[in-house]
Amino acid sequence: MFGGVSLPGESAAQAAPPVVSVAVPEPSPADLLFATPHLANLAVGDSVRYAHIRRSPEGLGVGPDLSEPATLEKRAERASTVTIGAASHARTLEFEQLSGNPMLMVFLESALRSVGDATGGGGYYLRNRIRESLRDRIAAENGALVARPFAGLPEAERLGGFAGLTLTFVLSDDAPGMVETLRAEATGAGYLEEFTRDAR
Repeated sequence: MFGGVSLPGESAAQAAPPVVSVAVPEPSPADLLFATPHLANLAVGDSVRYAHIRRSPEGLGVGPDLSEPATLEKRAERASTVTIGAASHARTLEFEQLSGNPMLMVFLESALRSVGDATGGGGYYLRNRIRESLRDRIAAENGALVARPFAGLPEAERLGGFAGLTLTFVLSDDAPGMVETLRAEATGAGYLEEFTRDAR
């Protein structure tokens, strides 16, 4: 090849331009949670059912143990609702301009409220530590994304058994809405809260 012109005797393979491969960066854990259109595999009108449980020792301050359904419904391309509870006790939350799975927000708000109620910690402080951990200190472990919001912080001891709070996110491309399991656990306090997709 010379000046863009094939010389006599050159094969087509020799004349072909080189193939340039471009590496596409893997999405970060934070991107998988908050910059991924989880509901893209749902049609408008589709719904996904989850089971919500909460367990904690009596007197911890979190409230009574729970076992209730939660249903996500895609209402439009960027609008959805989540209904938690059954029959007359059900409450519905609306989400607009959101292509991600709103169960993530429902889960994080519920866990934040539980930690705050049990420890008396300020909502602003707890929310910021959780947000920072999801942005900067979340990692893949055993097929899940795991964050420990208070690990290594000097003031964590004031949270008692919640200093070791672990947030676990199990996502799957094959799951409707992409969210399989969301779990908040503080073994030192005996606290467990979980949303699990009901595959029935």
